[in-house]
Amino acid sequence: MKKNSKGNAAAAVAARKSLGVFLEALQGSPCIVELDNETVIKGTLESVEPTSLNLYLSNCVSKDVYNRTRKSNEMQVRGKSVRYVHLAAGLMPGPAVRDHNRRLEIARREAYTRHQGERKREKGAGGEGEEEGEEGET
Repeated sequence: MKKNSKGNAAAAVAARKSLGVFLEALQGSPCIVELDNETVIKGTLESVEPTSLNLYLSNCVSKDVYNRTRKSNEMQVRGKSVRYVHLAAGLMPGPAVRDHNRRLEIARREAYTRHQGERKREKGAGGEGEEEGEEGET
Protein backbone atom coordinates (compact mmCIF):
# COMPACT_ATOMS: atom_id res chain seq x y z
CA MET A 1 0.00 0.00 0.00
CA LYS A 2 1.43 3.38 -1.03
CA LYS A 3 1.71 6.08 1.62
CA ASN A 4 0.25 9.50 0.98
CA SER A 5 3.24 11.83 0.72
CA LYS A 6 1.05 14.93 1.12
CA GLY A 7 -0.36 13.54 4.37
CA ASN A 8 3.14 12.75 5.65
CA ALA A 9 4.35 16.25 4.79
CA ALA A 10 1.36 17.80 6.56
CA ALA A 11 2.01 15.64 9.61
CA ALA A 12 5.67 16.67 9.62
CA VAL A 13 4.72 20.36 9.47
CA ALA A 14 2.18 19.90 12.26
CA ALA A 15 4.78 18.09 14.38
CA ARG A 16 7.23 21.00 13.93
CA LYS A 17 4.55 23.40 15.17
CA SER A 18 3.52 21.38 18.23
CA LEU A 19 3.79 22.37 21.87
CA GLY A 20 6.52 19.77 22.38
CA VAL A 21 8.73 21.39 19.76
CA PHE A 22 8.03 24.80 21.28
CA LEU A 23 9.19 23.55 24.68
CA GLU A 24 12.21 21.81 23.11
CA ALA A 25 13.24 25.17 21.66
CA LEU A 26 13.26 26.64 25.17
CA GLN A 27 15.66 24.08 26.64
CA GLY A 28 18.13 25.68 29.00
CA SER A 29 15.67 28.41 29.98
CA PRO A 30 14.34 28.98 33.48
CA CYS A 31 10.66 28.19 33.89
CA ILE A 32 7.92 27.59 36.42
CA VAL A 33 5.75 24.50 36.03
CA GLU A 34 2.36 24.27 37.73
CA LEU A 35 0.94 20.78 38.20
CA ASP A 36 -2.65 19.59 38.47
CA ASN A 37 -2.15 18.87 42.19
CA GLU A 38 -1.29 22.57 42.83
CA THR A 39 2.45 21.90 43.15
CA VAL A 40 4.68 24.62 41.69
CA ILE A 41 8.17 23.75 40.45
CA LYS A 42 10.80 26.35 39.58
CA GLY A 43 13.82 25.17 37.64
CA THR A 44 15.73 25.07 34.38
CA LEU A 45 14.17 23.17 31.50
CA GLU A 46 16.76 20.59 30.45
CA SER A 47 14.82 18.45 27.98
CA VAL A 48 11.35 17.58 26.74
CA GLU A 49 9.84 14.49 25.18
CA PRO A 50 7.86 16.07 22.32
CA THR A 51 5.16 13.41 22.12
CA SER A 52 4.41 12.83 25.81
CA LEU A 53 5.47 16.34 26.97
CA ASN A 54 7.41 14.84 29.87
CA LEU A 55 9.68 17.57 31.23
CA TYR A 56 13.13 17.17 32.73
CA LEU A 57 14.22 20.03 34.98
CA SER A 58 17.42 20.83 36.85
CA ASN A 59 18.15 22.98 39.92
CA CYS A 60 14.55 22.63 41.05
CA VAL A 61 12.61 24.01 43.97
CA SER A 62 9.10 22.62 44.38
CA LYS A 63 6.37 23.88 46.66
CA ASP A 64 3.21 21.90 47.31
CA VAL A 65 -0.25 22.93 48.52
CA TYR A 66 0.87 22.73 52.17
CA ASN A 67 3.81 25.10 51.51
CA ARG A 68 6.34 22.31 51.93
CA THR A 69 9.45 23.13 49.93
CA ARG A 70 11.78 20.57 48.42
CA LYS A 71 15.01 21.21 46.54
CA SER A 72 16.35 18.80 43.96
CA ASN A 73 19.18 18.76 41.42
CA GLU A 74 17.00 16.99 38.86
CA MET A 75 13.31 16.36 38.48
CA GLN A 76 11.14 14.57 35.95
CA VAL A 77 7.58 15.78 35.47
CA ARG A 78 4.98 13.71 33.65
CA GLY A 79 3.45 15.70 30.84
CA LYS A 80 0.02 14.43 31.79
CA SER A 81 0.17 16.22 35.15
CA VAL A 82 1.30 19.65 33.84
CA ARG A 83 -1.26 22.43 34.04
CA TYR A 84 0.86 25.43 33.00
CA VAL A 85 4.42 26.20 32.00
CA HIS A 86 5.39 29.80 32.77
CA LEU A 87 8.35 31.18 30.88
CA ALA A 88 10.91 33.68 32.09
CA ALA A 89 10.05 37.33 31.59
CA GLY A 90 11.72 38.81 28.53
CA LEU A 91 12.13 35.44 26.82
CA MET A 92 11.41 35.74 23.11
CA PRO A 93 9.86 32.40 22.09
CA GLY A 94 9.55 33.21 18.36
CA PRO A 95 13.29 33.53 17.67
CA ALA A 96 14.00 30.54 19.94
CA VAL A 97 11.62 28.33 17.93
CA ARG A 98 13.03 29.54 14.60
CA ASP A 99 16.58 28.82 15.78
CA HIS A 100 15.54 25.38 17.03
CA ASN A 101 13.85 24.53 13.71
CA ARG A 102 16.94 25.72 11.84
CA ARG A 103 19.17 23.46 13.98
CA LEU A 104 16.83 20.50 13.36
CA GLU A 105 16.89 21.08 9.60
CA ILE A 106 20.70 21.23 9.56
CA ALA A 107 20.87 17.99 11.58
CA ARG A 108 18.43 16.31 9.16
CA ARG A 109 20.50 17.38 6.15
CA GLU A 110 23.72 16.14 7.75
CA ALA A 111 22.12 12.79 8.60
CA TYR A 112 20.82 12.45 5.03
CA THR A 113 24.24 13.28 3.54
CA ARG A 114 25.95 10.80 5.90
CA HIS A 115 23.41 8.11 4.98
CA GLN A 116 23.96 8.70 1.24
CA GLY A 117 27.74 8.43 1.72
CA GLU A 118 27.36 5.12 3.57
CA ARG A 119 25.16 3.73 0.79
CA LYS A 120 27.74 4.69 -1.85
CA ARG A 121 30.53 3.02 0.16
CA GLU A 122 28.46 -0.15 0.56
CA LYS A 123 27.77 -0.31 -3.19
CA GLY A 124 31.45 0.30 -4.02
CA ALA A 125 32.70 -2.31 -1.52
CA GLY A 126 30.29 -5.01 -2.72
CA GLY A 127 32.38 -6.16 -5.72
CA GLU A 128 35.86 -5.65 -4.25
CA GLY A 129 37.80 -8.20 -2.25
CA GLU A 130 36.17 -11.33 -3.63
CA GLU A 131 39.13 -12.38 -5.78
CA GLU A 132 41.85 -11.85 -3.17
CA GLY A 133 41.42 -15.19 -1.43
CA GLU A 134 41.49 -17.20 -4.67
CA GLU A 135 44.82 -16.01 -6.14
CA GLY A 136 47.37 -18.17 -4.26
CA GLU A 137 45.42 -21.42 -4.36
CA THR A 138 45.95 -24.16 -6.98
